[in-house]
Amino acid sequence: MATTSKKMMITDVFVNGAFQGWNIATHSTIPNVLMAFVIIKMLNISGALDFIGTCLGPVMAIFGLPGEAAMILLGGWMSIKALLTVHSSLS
Repeated sequence: MATTSKKMMITDVFVNGAFQGWNIATHSTIPNVLMAFVIIKMLNISGALDFIGTCLGPVMAIFGLPGEAAMILLGGWMSIKALLTVHSSLS
């Protein structure tokens, strides 16, 4: 059983990959990162982030980290994209 496959040009492969990457970014990555950023900003503005940092400070001190680092662990538990956003907004 012989099958023939048409070889794609390198530009077609590049354009298809770029299109798929754009779809992933606009439908998955950007909304997740934006949501995590907004949640952290809301916690920071409301003072809840400071409260969480104060409450979890002794536990996180065992690892030599500030209390606010607990939010990074929570973000990592949700997703890697959220983890990176939380880390960048706390820095």
